[in-house]
Amino acid sequence: MNITETKKAMDYHFLADYITDIFTTTLFDNGGTVTYDALDTDKQKAIRLDFFDRLRQKNILITNEFSLYFHDLYPGSCLNSILESYIQNSNVADMHAVKEQLSKFQDKKVTLIYSDDFGYPCVTHTRVLQASIKSYAQYSDSLYIAHLPKRKRTAYEVHFLPYQKLAVYEGWKPVGKEYTNITKYRAFDDRFLTDIINILGQPDAQY
Repeated sequence: MNITETKKAMDYHFLADYITDIFTTTLFDNGGTVTYDALDTDKQKAIRLDFFDRLRQKNILITNEFSLYFHDLYPGSCLNSILESYIQNSNVADMHAVKEQLSKFQDKKVTLIYSDDFGYPCVTHTRVLQASIKSYAQYSDSLYIAHLPKRKRTAYEVHFLPYQKLAVYEGWKPVGKEYTNITKYRAFDDRFLTDIINILGQPDAQY
């Protein structure tokens, strides 16, 4: 582990303890005298929403990478599913904004940069045929894109889910193969998009 990775682990450990303290305070402020898992569904929902508000008020950013770190640190914690829900809820509003932007790119060349279902980096040069928000599997909101990839004659359909990352650039942007090398990045590694943005600049749409 290099110095940068060591510092990140220290920062993540501090953040994990800080978030746990916020959640514990939220639980007791809502009259919690038993564990979160022992509460009924309505009470759990009220506590989750209050907890989410406190995270936003403190401008705490929860990334997929941190969520995985927290899960490894506290595998049995109820906060694992709560943090996953927080990430998904935070992304839904941005997902709707991306849908509106993609509608403006209909029939135009775009570069889609995203993480696949397993969290690994992908780059697709394509033309957008249609974009909309649809329910998919257990998710009430997913970003549906029908598109025609470069050098393909058949349209493809894809659903992007709230936990996935997506950046959209107008035009077909050159992206070196090293940025889609799965040996360079871990699953759901936020460095992937950061590295791409450092090279290509800010995307036209992102969530």
